[in-house]
Amino acid sequence: MQYKIEAMDKMTAAEIIRWRYDPPYTRYNIDDEGEIDSMLDGYHFAVRTADAGLVGFFCFGLSAQVPGGRMRGIYGGRRVLDIGLGMRPDLTGQGLGQSFVQAGIDFAIAKWRPKAMRLTVASDNPRAITVYERLGFNVIDSITTRTAHGRQDYLLMLLPLD
Repeated sequence: MQYKIEAMDKMTAAEIIRWRYDPPYTRYNIDDEGEIDSMLDGYHFAVRTADAGLVGFFCFGLSAQVPGGRMRGIYGGRRVLDIGLGMRPDLTGQGLGQSFVQAGIDFAIAKWRPKAMRLTVASDNPRAITVYERLGFNVIDSITTRTAHGRQDYLLMLLPLD
């Protein structure tokens, strides 16, 4: 699949916050319209294809970190870029994850030239963890943080690029 990654705009952000994931992935539903403005920070990017239109988004840097990890100070490192992402709910579980995430990695490498990429994933999301491991990410730490949906355990994963 050929992905086009472009700066996030307000209309696209508004569309993304209307996405609804089925259990057990409802934690990824964005319920706050105030999030639209935060998605216009210059570090959120829309992902489209010619056939399917808007298929997902990527975010980088602080936007991809969870507060509990920042409080613990686990997001240090020189030229380590955090990546976060979301795929349109009707496209999840269809085997598109690896090519989708790789497109975000390739985009970030071309734009920022990090020495490593890092992501934070819910520990009870085995589909995502499998995709990340296939791409070369390794678990380096774990954290627990409070979210709007209660306490959540996360894994911190690293992809060395050197």
